[in-house]
Amino acid sequence: MEKLKLPYFKQEIDIQNLQDEYDTDFEYNGKEINIFLNEMQVADKEQFTIIKNVLENLPEFDNQNRNFITNDFENKNGNTFEFLSYHLEELEDDFEEIIDSNDTEINNLKKLMNFLKITTISFYSDLVVFDYCLDDEISDQLLVIKMNRQKNLSIDWES
Repeated sequence: MEKLKLPYFKQEIDIQNLQDEYDTDFEYNGKEINIFLNEMQVADKEQFTIIKNVLENLPEFDNQNRNFITNDFENKNGNTFEFLSYHLEELEDDFEEIIDSNDTEINNLKKLMNFLKITTISFYSDLVVFDYCLDDEISDQLLVIKMNRQKNLSIDWES
């Protein structure tokens, strides 16, 4: 019986008798993160390798995602700029401890961007999805980084 031991999961996963979904949570950088393994009954060895690699190297993937978010922000036409602008305009009072009304809009947007925290990592048969949010008690809006099996990244704004 082949078993898979993944970081953050209390139980080993029996590869011969897969459930469709698994989940767990853990603390990362002072914030609780949820992990969801989806579509596991169609998972293959490559998918197991990806899951294990992401979980074992989470700080590196988080850093990669943050660089991608920063590059998207600097484009000023991407989802990140739009996402942060929305929060600055609509929820300015909720983030008053972060932003400075005497500072420039760009600097305040950068301050908000640095406040983004990863909240969920979801694994699918062909995709890893990283959800980032500013503060889930203030806004349910997410900046979502999607990574396919070839490690290509895309970014979306979801709620």
